[in-house]
Amino acid sequence: NFLSTAKSENGSRVFAITGNSGLGKSSLIAKLRDRSRNQHYRKKYFVYAVDIRGARSPAYILSALITCLREAQSNGFGDTIDLNLTDPSTPLNSPSIQKYLDSLDKSGQVVCLVFDQFEELYSKTELFGIFKAAKDLMLDVAGCKRNIVLGFAWKTDSTTQQDHPAYHMWHE
Repeated sequence: NFLSTAKSENGSRVFAITGNSGLGKSSLIAKLRDRSRNQHYRKKYFVYAVDIRGARSPAYILSALITCLREAQSNGFGDTIDLNLTDPSTPLNSPSIQKYLDSLDKSGQVVCLVFDQFEELYSKTELFGIFKAAKDLMLDVAGCKRNIVLGFAWKTDSTTQQDHPAYHMWHE
């Protein structure tokens, strides 16, 4: 139901899955991905999950976005367009991505990118640049009002240093 609201002008395009360690956040993401592939949803919703623990630089976030969109294309979502980022600060404003999002809108399809294990980024000060890139993408997705959804999953029983710049920003 949540993914279907992304097709409306007022629908939300950002979600969070939170909970203590072992609660099943990653399993829920896997279930969402599998459910999006069933006969009823496979042409409507594409869910792509990324484990954030592999991130080493802010470029990881934009790479995950491009990889997600290309995978969606190869699975029949939207038109086949050579996707390129021309504006890394607002990637969804890149002309090829705008054209691709137009094709998703036209076909009524939704692409969802989920960053799993997100607590890694706000629990380590040296990863703040990656956190900031994820935040920038979140703001871009929320503001664009298109058929793209961004999800985050993190455990709530991890510790965050209060001097980490992400501590207060993420609570907002």
